[in-house]
Amino acid sequence: MNEQPRFLLSRLLQRIDSPLGVKRICYILLVACGLLVAIGLFIPHHDAYGMGAIVARIPGFYGIYGFVMSALLVIIAKALRRILMRSEDYYAPRTIDNEETQKERNSST
Repeated sequence: MNEQPRFLLSRLLQRIDSPLGVKRICYILLVACGLLVAIGLFIPHHDAYGMGAIVARIPGFYGIYGFVMSALLVIIAKALRRILMRSEDYYAPRTIDNEETQKERNSST
C-alpha cells in the first residue's frame, strides 16, 4: 500500500526529509557560503555608511557579521521562549474539555 506520490513537489520533499537529503542540503549551503566569502574577497565594497575603512580591513566582514547576527537571533529567540512560554496546563482550569469542568457541567444538569 506504499504508493508513490504523483506530484513532483511531494517527491522532492520526501527526498529532502531523509537524513541523506539533510546532509546534502548542509553541504550545498556550506559550499555556497564558501563561494560567497571567496567572491567577497575580490569584489570591492562601496562605502555607504562611512565604515569603509573598518570593513575594508576585515576580509569576509559581511559574511561574519551575517553569521554572528543570525546566531544571536536564534539565541535571543530561545531565551525569550523560556521567559514567555506558559506551562502546559496554563489554560486547563478554564477550558471546556477539562475533566473537572465536565464533571461540574454533568452534575449541574
